[in-house]
Amino acid sequence: MRLIGHLIIRLVAIAFGLVMALLAAGVFLSIGLFGGFFEDFFRELNLVSEGDDSAIGSVIALIVLAFGFIASLQFSSAALLPATIGIAMAELMRWQGMVAHLVLGGLVGLFTGISIFSIEHSDLPSDGTLIVLLATGFVGGFFYWLFAGRGSGNWQPKVPEKPLDVMEKFGRRQSDKAVDE
Repeated sequence: MRLIGHLIIRLVAIAFGLVMALLAAGVFLSIGLFGGFFEDFFRELNLVSEGDDSAIGSVIALIVLAFGFIASLQFSSAALLPATIGIAMAELMRWQGMVAHLVLGGLVGLFTGISIFSIEHSDLPSDGTLIVLLATGFVGGFFYWLFAGRGSGNWQPKVPEKPLDVMEKFGRRQSDKAVDE
C-alpha cells in the first residue's frame, strides 16, 4: 500500500515537472528563435529609433514571452511522447543526476524540433536553429530535473545490496586458500 502512495505522489511530481519544463522550453525557444526578429520588426516600422532601446525593450520582451507561451503549446504537443519516454527511462533506471536529465532533455528537444521543422521543409534546419533546439532541450531537462528529476526512482523499493563474502572482502577465494595449503 505504501508503494502505491509513493507512486501517486511521484506521478503528481512528474506531471508538475513536465509542465514546468515544457513552459520553460517554449519560452526559451521563442527567445532563441524570435528574440531579434521583433526588435528588427519595430525598427522597420519606425516605432523605435536606432539609439532608443529603453522605451520598446519591455514591449519586445512582453511580445516574446507571449509568443513563448504560444510556442510552448505547439512544442509541448510535439514533445509529449519523446519526453514521456525519457522520463520513463529516468524513472525506471533511477537516474537522478542533472547531467542525465540534460542529455535526455537535449535529445528530446533536438528530436522534437527536427520533427516540427521537417514537416515544413524537406531539408534539415540550419546549424543555428539546431543549436537553439538543443539548448531548448537542455533548458527543459534542467527545469524537469529541478522540479521532479532529482527524485527519479524514489517510488521504487530499495534494492538490497548483496552481502560480501568474507573471503571476497579480503580478496581471497576458496581455491586460493587450497593452493596455499
